[in-house]
Amino acid sequence: DAVGVAYVSNGVANTEDTVTHTLGRTPVGILHGIPDKSAVVYADNQAAWSSTNVRLKASAATVTVNILLF
Repeated sequence: DAVGVAYVSNGVANTEDTVTHTLGRTPVGILHGIPDKSAVVYADNQAAWSSTNVRLKASAATVTVNILLF
């Protein structure tokens, strides 16, 4: 099973964002689409993921990208 979410990073590059999801369990990974600007989307705090939230970062400010959590 998997769920898609739209991720928009905050206004400061490389700062953590909490992204809410409806997967119903803690995801084991992500796949992401093409960001709307040059950026790397990454997770460096995967231990903090839960059945309702994941924590992501983007290397540029206000990046929009579709994420698939699985």
